[in-house]
Amino acid sequence: MSDFPAICPYAYAYVFWRKSLLKKEHFFGFNTLKTFDYNAASLIVEDLLEHFSEKIVISQMRTHYSIDERSHFWILEKLVTQFSRNFFIAWLEIAGKRSREISVPSWNEIVKMRERSFPKVAFKYDFDVKESSRCIKYYHLKNEKLSEVINYDCPYQKTIDSTCKK
Repeated sequence: MSDFPAICPYAYAYVFWRKSLLKKEHFFGFNTLKTFDYNAASLIVEDLLEHFSEKIVISQMRTHYSIDERSHFWILEKLVTQFSRNFFIAWLEIAGKRSREISVPSWNEIVKMRERSFPKVAFKYDFDVKESSRCIKYYHLKNEKLSEVINYDCPYQKTIDSTCKK
């Protein structure tokens, strides 16, 4: 495969992260910044989000007999944001080797990356009836491995003004 051009590990990580995150074969032309529809989006963690959503609704109904949609969506957005970051870092971890090999992991390997990337969290929902105030406390375990900086040489960093270091 010497005819195949070198692949930047950062581009590799981004492309395959986004494809697997959105469960789309071709994501280009799909502008999530302008047209993102939570109801139409099919995220790789959809089943886990549905599970959390059910737990949130049950908890809210049990504590104050109604559903606070704003807090519900806030919690789900926190989960998606943290998962997306963790999942990108998981892709970045394998990007160096895989971009040189010009290979992608099997779907089973991607599912394992998904499981490792989903944040370990707990939420505490406080509701003060007298004050009519609500407070959500978000607790999560930090993954120390995700704090490490991953640096690669981008084969194109000499031809473009890049922030890639190493």
